[in-house]
Amino acid sequence: MLNSSNEETTGAETLNPKLLEFERLLLEANRSLNLVSRDSAERFRERHLLPCLRFARHPDIPEHGTLIDVGSGGGLPGMVIAIEHPELEVHLVEARRKKSLFLEATAVVLELSNVRVHWKRVEDLRPVTPVDAISIRFLGGISKIEEVTRGIRQPGSRLFLFKGRNEKLPDRIRDLVLERREALIDDKDLAIYKARDC
Repeated sequence: MLNSSNEETTGAETLNPKLLEFERLLLEANRSLNLVSRDSAERFRERHLLPCLRFARHPDIPEHGTLIDVGSGGGLPGMVIAIEHPELEVHLVEARRKKSLFLEATAVVLELSNVRVHWKRVEDLRPVTPVDAISIRFLGGISKIEEVTRGIRQPGSRLFLFKGRNEKLPDRIRDLVLERREALIDDKDLAIYKARDC
């Protein structure tokens, strides 16, 4: 259903035209790039887009500053965050060339001047500006997340961990201290860690 400003509504969520175009581009490219699994592509909006939109609209996501999205893949949640926060500089870090090319092309088509795409592993990224926030999907172990984000975290940086509801996390690991966990949608949770002295 479209409202008066050409935005589509899905339940309580409003999807702006850039978000709808991103959905179209990703599903089209998914045929050859495998950006999301075939099963979840059939329910893309429900399984991926809406959870990422709720993540992007979380009140602790900064409006300004710098956010690094680790392992961006098809741009979930990084591209959604960039669309929702045009004043926030969003760095999408993706090690696979085909996926990074998709992200670059999508940022151009959507006219997202706040997006920077890095074709590299996050361990090889050296940020030149202070990093306010890091978004990352759960990689199968908090110690792995602590390890791969060590070079980009700074004291005070927040790490937003997008994870499944059943995945257990410790309250602290090295310099990362859990601030809170929140349910996002269906089986997805958001855990927010804050970096202490690195």
